[in-house]
Amino acid sequence: MLPIIHSLKALYDKYRDPSVIQNLIADNPELTEKQVLQLKYNTKLKNRALGAIISIHKDSDIEEINSAIRNFWFELRTEWIRHNMINNYNMVMNGTADPVSVMQSAFISGMIGELEVFIPEDELEKMHNIMVKVQYGDI
Repeated sequence: MLPIIHSLKALYDKYRDPSVIQNLIADNPELTEKQVLQLKYNTKLKNRALGAIISIHKDSDIEEINSAIRNFWFELRTEWIRHNMINNYNMVMNGTADPVSVMQSAFISGMIGELEVFIPEDELEKMHNIMVKVQYGDI
């Protein structure tokens, strides 16, 4: 098992810790029970996807692992963009954004940042450029 898998496992374990989501919830006491459950479910799904990458690639070579990390980054980044578009629209139109969507965006942003340490800077810059083009319809 390559060291990168051990690092990904540490990240997975970090996000499995209930205090991570509890801290997010504690900062937003206005959440309903349904919203708390929704947030817990969605964050658990993200971490489960990371766990699947670890499980599938525990004996893979570095190129396959790096490819899986980049693919997961694109998946998360796309979802983060969607949440931010919704949040921005709601702020403009309604003066408020759905707190669950805002917190999901924050959680995803944190996870993206943690994944970026595994991606070389030159590749990450290209990936960011691709997403900017996708986001603004410049492809």
